[in-house]
Amino acid sequence: MDKITVNVTPKEIDYTYLNALAVVPFNIRVWAPFLISGPIAGITSTVIVEYLNTLPFYKDLPEIVLSLDDIFFIFSIFFLTYSFLRRYYPIKYTHPQGDFLRPKEYSIDENGIQATNAFYTGFTSWEGILKIEDDKNIILFYVDLISAYPIPKDAFATTIEADAFVRKAKDFHQAALRNGDKNPSALPRTPSNTRWDE
Repeated sequence: MDKITVNVTPKEIDYTYLNALAVVPFNIRVWAPFLISGPIAGITSTVIVEYLNTLPFYKDLPEIVLSLDDIFFIFSIFFLTYSFLRRYYPIKYTHPQGDFLRPKEYSIDENGIQATNAFYTGFTSWEGILKIEDDKNIILFYVDLISAYPIPKDAFATTIEADAFVRKAKDFHQAALRNGDKNPSALPRTPSNTRWDE
């Protein structure tokens, strides 16, 4: 089979296009319960209040109660409807057969970090790692501002093993950056206006 190669120099706008297209299903799951619950709450509360107004005892209630009944019913019905829809139409951040949820093997050495699963092998040299973040629940090897190799802490048998892994990774990373100082072209370039939250 013939091999087809495409050389790409990504631009910021390409990420915008990717994000705009990829988040459409996510946004539908986020906003659909809101958009459905609103009209249901409005119509239902109006019907309830109109019915209550036909009852003699209801008109004798304090003025403060009568003035707040619409708000009470709207929010109550909205909350119940939204909770029901969110339970049976949850927000999904990952696909069940997608890359993120596949079991992976991560390995590090003096050259970089490698991730392997049943369908994919990816390698990034330490010069391509912008930052290593050691959170209490996860270790993140950033390759961009919001893109990283994620390694959950519970993948390790003990916290001692996790801490040792992070220390070794940071040693490899710092060594590569020191070598990169001698060869500046090997270092990743980030915009001057980029900020990391330390």
